[in-house]
Amino acid sequence: MTPPYRAMAFGCTWQSDIPLPSFESDPGEAEPDILVSQSHGPPPDRGDSPSASRLRNLPGGSRFIVEGIATIDTYGGKRAEIYLGLNWSGVMPVEFFGSVSGLFMTWRGAIAMHGSAVEWNGHAILICGHSGAGKSTLAAALIARGARLISDDLSILHPRKANQPPLLYAGRRAMRLFPDIAQMLGDRVLCTEAPGSVDGKKLVVPPRIPATQAVPLGQVIVLDDEILQTQSTQEQEASQILEAHLYRPRAYAQIPGLFLRQAQIKSLARIVPVSTMQRQEARNARQFEMIAEVAENKLT
Repeated sequence: MTPPYRAMAFGCTWQSDIPLPSFESDPGEAEPDILVSQSHGPPPDRGDSPSASRLRNLPGGSRFIVEGIATIDTYGGKRAEIYLGLNWSGVMPVEFFGSVSGLFMTWRGAIAMHGSAVEWNGHAILICGHSGAGKSTLAAALIARGARLISDDLSILHPRKANQPPLLYAGRRAMRLFPDIAQMLGDRVLCTEAPGSVDGKKLVVPPRIPATQAVPLGQVIVLDDEILQTQSTQEQEASQILEAHLYRPRAYAQIPGLFLRQAQIKSLARIVPVSTMQRQEARNARQFEMIAEVAENKLT
């Protein structure tokens, strides 16, 4: 019998029957925080009604359906059961490392943000934006200037006591980058290319923080063409902007603890600087450098 696979991501130890290549491997023997098991039988009836949505929130957990490949049932923030479909390939679906991981972390009391994060001078810079806004491009530009990757596309905030910024831990090992951006980054820092591709993007493993390192959030940059208003309304607007960039906000809003998460977002807007930048796109090396320079000038 194959021993279980162990990994570290988002500040948790994962133990799984199925390899988790997108996370950093964990050679330790500590009690795992999250258990992932596979099953060849049909998914059980958990009281969910037929729905076109792939993500269904159920009492005590959630169900995520990857059509034809797997049904992933989560139970709170501690356990998942993977029911294999007819088209199962033996490889964990990419959705596990995004939507499903965000579910786990939300059930565990953390805040899942639709953003990429890098470590810069001992603090985390969270880059939020809707799909296509250029989050990974901006993160790559900062990495080219000496930052280290924390997480790409999904970033998890671990709240702390009042007036203390939340902590971030390493997420997925690789970034999804358009081939030209991957090339520009690779020309500046040592990267390795991970196998496979997603939506025409390359998977690139850049310099990154250790999986066990906790990094306090120092600043949030939101890629949006709308600019924050006057100082008197900035805190309120910053809170609204952050809420707009939660990961899968409608689905995750049904997970217990919504009001607490909203209060934590408001607290975050008070203690961490939030600024905006225009959406980012780099078509050549000069534009790539300009993006990094503008972002670096915004860092406090």
